[in-house]
Amino acid sequence: FEGFVDHDEKKIFYSDHQIFNRFHKYKISKVYSKIKTVDINEINKIRVDDYVTHIDHGIGIYKGLTKIENNGKKQEVIKLSYGEGDVIYLSIHLFHKISKFNSKDGSKPRIYKLGSGAWDRIKSKAKTKIKELAFDLIKAYAKRKISKGFTYKKDSWLQNELEASFLFVETEDQIKANKHVKFDMESENPMDRLICGDVGFGKTEIAIRAAFKAIDNGKQVAFLVPTTILAFQHYKTFKKRFENFPVSFDYLNRFRSNSDKKNILENLKSGKLDLIVGTHQLVNEKVFYNNLGLLIVDEEQKFGVNVKERIRSMKENIDVLTLTATPIPRTLQYSLMSARDLSIINTPPLNRVPIQTEIIRFEKKIIREAILYELQRGGQIFFVHNKIENIVDFGELLKRLVPEAIIKIAHSKIGGNRLEKIMLEFINNEFDVLVSTTIIESGLDVPNANTIFINNAQNFGLSDLHQMRGRVGRSNKNAYCYFITPESRLLTDEAKKRISAINQYNQLGAGFNIAMKDLEIRGAGNLLGGEQSGFINDIGFDTYQKILNEAVDELKTTEFKKVFSSKTKGFRSIKEVIIDTDYEIL
Repeated sequence: FEGFVDHDEKKIFYSDHQIFNRFHKYKISKVYSKIKTVDINEINKIRVDDYVTHIDHGIGIYKGLTKIENNGKKQEVIKLSYGEGDVIYLSIHLFHKISKFNSKDGSKPRIYKLGSGAWDRIKSKAKTKIKELAFDLIKAYAKRKISKGFTYKKDSWLQNELEASFLFVETEDQIKANKHVKFDMESENPMDRLICGDVGFGKTEIAIRAAFKAIDNGKQVAFLVPTTILAFQHYKTFKKRFENFPVSFDYLNRFRSNSDKKNILENLKSGKLDLIVGTHQLVNEKVFYNNLGLLIVDEEQKFGVNVKERIRSMKENIDVLTLTATPIPRTLQYSLMSARDLSIINTPPLNRVPIQTEIIRFEKKIIREAILYELQRGGQIFFVHNKIENIVDFGELLKRLVPEAIIKIAHSKIGGNRLEKIMLEFINNEFDVLVSTTIIESGLDVPNANTIFINNAQNFGLSDLHQMRGRVGRSNKNAYCYFITPESRLLTDEAKKRISAINQYNQLGAGFNIAMKDLEIRGAGNLLGGEQSGFINDIGFDTYQKILNEAVDELKTTEFKKVFSSKTKGFRSIKEVIIDTDYEIL
């Protein structure tokens, strides 16, 4: 990364890292492809007495492995127990037929007697519903594949310059997602791509490049975000990335004055503005664009039904890029692949270290020491306290506890300009501790803040805790997250489960496991566009996925044969394969 001096020619050579003052990264050579390996964490561990779903017989209880005699040979089989004392011994070769029953935390499934026909009825009812859902998904996909959109030109030198000015080394998945987005934009069909990646894995940079490509082709871009703070944060990011480029942009949220809003809307209508970042106001019918080409939606699942409907109606003739940190279990990705264009960012940025997570009581000594440690290494601290009514008193308590620290308080009711000013000061490292409500949950990026405390962590959902923890650890420093909870005996069972899960899954990209724990029902329902899929509770999540896969494959070879004809050349419906041996296999 160093340049050199050529004394003979009297020339000095600098590397791009020196010119752009980039961060130095050391890349570890890749020994194997990540995609071809099975992550142990992803194999759902089935334990004795867990509920499992057998695709043919329904939900039973896993009773472990047991040995039976078969033609005088000892063999190992899986024992499943059903209603009224019924038992099935399942050959080891049919292990793929059972999957762990995942449902809403704590809800127990009903166990039926074998051969009662109840399971077949539940399954066929679910299959009908899932087929409808798959049909709508693929119909929307097919409609888009035959409609014509705007075809963008290949990357210009300006585009290359913007991408070269990115300070970090892109990860493989980022490069791949970037290629996918550009391929979509340069094709004649409108883009509708979902980019899914854990918190801090670099989704925003892909959106920035797509936005720039659209502007470079004379189109306007709308960047839709769920919160006012996030609109402001993204605006700051664009300011940094676009400062040397001929791009005009602004942001809209409820804190802007009426005269500002009026000016912004006029500039959008006349085409003076290339890019607008904003909350749900952007999809209001009173907002007129001059030549909108690209809509970027951040965290779509956080918007209400009306906004989603509006997005859906806008989608028909413009390119849409959706970013989400709600991870999708890998098995579900395959069926979604046929219905949405999907890019997954699984690799964390280089030199990123996992966040060290601890569960503590509200002990003043521990809190004081952790804050002082962060201050000594020149860092900043987030302190989440989600009660507006006593947040000021709580801030005073912290000030008395750590008089060495400069502490400021932020929540949604303190007025727009003041809130933005406090956030800006925190981003610019002008004070040490930000005590706030959950307004920091999505998107706030302060690389210098590497310790976060979450007070009364038992009151938050798993994905909220994961999102808030993702506010720290965004540089190559060790980051710390402290969940403050009351004593274990005062917690509900569900809260205990959530806290232990979030503590267990603290490695990079752990969003996947958290998805399996919590978002598997709500997250999947939202991503599919089907509203809360209640019947998943009856059949279990994995079985739902299997049926969805079957439904998608079926539709691809029947109703939507024309759209998928090129993709399904090698597709054959695979019938059941049963291996049976009389060897002694233990």
